[in-house]
Amino acid sequence: MSDDDKYKKRACHKGSMRYLSHKNTFKSCYEVIMYVGKRRVRFMFYGEKLLNFFDKTKPQDRITLWFMSKSKEYNGRWYTDLEIKYAENPKLKRLQNNSEESNDIFDDFGFNTDKKWEDRN
Repeated sequence: MSDDDKYKKRACHKGSMRYLSHKNTFKSCYEVIMYVGKRRVRFMFYGEKLLNFFDKTKPQDRITLWFMSKSKEYNGRWYTDLEIKYAENPKLKRLQNNSEESNDIFDDFGFNTDKKWEDRN
């Protein structure tokens, strides 16, 4: 099982949306605003793996997200978080496949894609 499949398997929901912006909210927690139709929806993710992906993504790009929804009650009110587990930009994927001069052995999430490295493990 590849690393991409592992992240996709952990997620509950998948959706294709238009990207608007992202920002750091607290330590290693990041907030991403996406358009779903005409509405804006707030997603979040932890860590640096997805940060490189969103830095390369331009506003209004359509991307595919795999995410989990979590809800909790506090003082009689309900709060829901949408946590991104994996993201994919078909436009960037096509550009990477078309460029033959790429010497980078790491993909957008920092996983090693060098075949020789995988053979050693």
